[in-house]
Amino acid sequence: MTEAYRSMAEKAASEGACYRTLFLREHDEQALTCEGWLFVRRVLAEGGMTRVRATLLPTFTLEDGLLNPGDLPAEKLTLEIFEQLKMNQGMASMARVDRIDSSGDIQFITLLDSARGDLRPHLK
Repeated sequence: MTEAYRSMAEKAASEGACYRTLFLREHDEQALTCEGWLFVRRVLAEGGMTRVRATLLPTFTLEDGLLNPGDLPAEKLTLEIFEQLKMNQGMASMARVDRIDSSGDIQFITLLDSARGDLRPHLK
């Protein structure tokens, strides 16, 4: 997963690529599905942790509905990639990506096959 985010950072730097991202946002003690475009600026691996510095352009929240890029301000965020161990009916390990610089945004899923390069003006 780390290599995928490194590839996204390279394409963001060279082509301005933003990637479609789904995530959960906690609101009134519920996790609501949200969508946006993620511009990956940097991937940092240090001290056994892997962090991703990125900018998010929200395009859908259950509170606001569909949004055009730029309707809401871009959010600078820091994500952490980590292994989650699940022990429900046996054991399973899975990679997970959560926001760590602010509470409430969790389980980011970024789609490598859905990218666009025309959103740079909205990232400021």
